[in-house]
Amino acid sequence: MVGSLTVAENLLLGGFYLDGRTLRQRREAMLELFPEIAGRVHSPAWMLSGGEQQMLAIGRGLMSAPRLLLLDEPSLGLAPLLIRRVFERLVTIKQESGLAIILVEQNFRMTMKVADAMCFVRNGTIVGHRTASDLDTPASRTEAVEAYLGASQPAPA
Repeated sequence: MVGSLTVAENLLLGGFYLDGRTLRQRREAMLELFPEIAGRVHSPAWMLSGGEQQMLAIGRGLMSAPRLLLLDEPSLGLAPLLIRRVFERLVTIKQESGLAIILVEQNFRMTMKVADAMCFVRNGTIVGHRTASDLDTPASRTEAVEAYLGASQPAPA
């Protein structure tokens, strides 16, 4: 997302190579998916809230109809309500389009809502892997958190 550009210009940039008709269709689809930014199409992106900026960044990425969406910490710096909204939209995107999503995220609970599988990384190394079905009970989720995220391990000195 480019802060000095308007919402409309950011979406246009995401689909710069598209013909006019397809561009309009995808822009409308993004504004429907993210109604929070629909009323702000002529506003500079820097004037949007953090959650709205995140939605615009995702929408801009989706304009090109990718086969894979890579997201790095989409919840970073967002209020809990906005985190929920962003993740609700990710679930919608996944369900409606079947788009593959690779999500790097520290918010375990929110990641569980989107993920089919999770890799746990510590110090740049994958230390574990679980499928969503492996984490379908509270006990299995607690076990994974304790084993991979260090919940029961003492802090390093």
